Amino acid sequence: MNNPKLRQLSGLLPAGVVISSMGLLHAAPSPDPMTFDAVPTQTSKGEVTMTATTATDPNGVEYFFTETSGNPGGDDSGWISSATYTDDGLDPDTTYTYNVKARDAVGFIETAASGDESVTTDTALIYEGFDYTGAINAQTGGFGFGGAWANTKNSPTAETPDLTWGDLSTVGRHLRGAAWSGVVRPIGTTLSDAGLMDDGSTLWFSVIFDLEGQNTSNADMNFALCSDKFVSGDFGDKENLNSGEGIGVSHSGATIQGVYWTNLDADAVGERTENNSSVNINGVGANLDRALIVGKISWGVDGSADETLTLYGPPDTDLTQGAPIMAEWTVPALDQSVFDQISLQFKDNPKMDEIRFGASYNEVVTWDFGTNPDSTAPTPDPMTFAVGPTGVTDTILTMTADEATDPSGVEYSFTCTVGGGPDSGWQASRVFNATGLTASTNYTYTVKARDLSPALNQTADSAPVAG
Repeated sequence: MNNPKLRQLSGLLPAGVVISSMGLLHAAPSPDPMTFDAVPTQTSKGEVTMTATTATDPNGVEYFFTETSGNPGGDDSGWISSATYTDDGLDPDTTYTYNVKARDAVGFIETAASGDESVTTDTALIYEGFDYTGAINAQTGGFGFGGAWANTKNSPTAETPDLTWGDLSTVGRHLRGAAWSGVVRPIGTTLSDAGLMDDGSTLWFSVIFDLEGQNTSNADMNFALCSDKFVSGDFGDKENLNSGEGIGVSHSGATIQGVYWTNLDADAVGERTENNSSVNINGVGANLDRALIVGKISWGVDGSADETLTLYGPPDTDLTQGAPIMAEWTVPALDQSVFDQISLQFKDNPKMDEIRFGASYNEVVTWDFGTNPDSTAPTPDPMTFAVGPTGVTDTILTMTADEATDPSGVEYSFTCTVGGGPDSGWQASRVFNATGLTASTNYTYTVKARDLSPALNQTADSAPVAG
């Protein structure tokens, strides 16, 4: 500012108002300090969304959401034109803290940051809602798995509708077994990475069992976390288990049993136990055809200590954890470190649905993860530019993505790949202004889009464009 009159005037201006090099007055947007209109809230698996109060300024407004905890997965938004920001890729059972500030889009005068707001993520680590059609062999839906479903015998089929239990959040269809049908699916390292297979840890699970319309004296279904799958035949016969170890639940008629097997070799030599104390899941009434089974496995404190398998009575329709312990069994020490798959087995057409594994009751029962199993990215894919990076001043580039379309809505992300310029972060606008650049420097950008479904399906990056 070389004009002495402007320098003199500048000293008389109130806080937050400055004079640009062109002699124009600029002030921070209002409100100042900034505030949240909607505080950070978990909206899907590993995802938190927040909205700033709409700021006003004659020159337009940009927002900056800052994640202050430093916990893994948390990211700042960068300067974005949208008042709403979604931070994804977050860890489960982790607290993230955010504040937001705004600036005008020309003079870049910033408001003070809002107060901090925190949210703790709470998400099932493994989920399967069987949103398929027909045989599920080779299907890969749900999340948290390490591969596809594979038949062990006579593939079960997915059918409409989904099985429901009170306020439980459900999607898709359900799985119906045929006579001695079964499937197995790898879980990879999802549970072990979360520390839920460690000695002394606790692993929760839930599943809906349904015998409606079936001969309850004959219809059976079996559900287990294991190192090797069920094969065929009666779950009570160890000859129908492959080698290895496992722990799970067997449902026959109106009764349910905790089951484990251990140290079976290829010739089925070893111990396989179906706990003798089966329990009636009917509660005070008879013929309860459907039940939401909630269980907890408490791993022993070391490799030689017993495990505990606890089953809870079906929760009320509001899903509050008020159901009493239905049964609890002590299980001789297992090597849960080798449990890398989920195995299901059926006899005489029972139904199963809504499999969840997580770290708490809330993670496997009460959390609403959303109801759209969308797996399709927006179009166009790969993404493209409508207008590539173009100079506005010697320190500002503007660029515009082609309009992407998706039934759930779309966000855009612009990334600088050459030159060290700023990225946009995910934003609702398809226009991005890269500011604070160095004059006479080449910058190259790509753009991609994602939908707003729980899966956050992303397009491929556009071709890089220089500006």
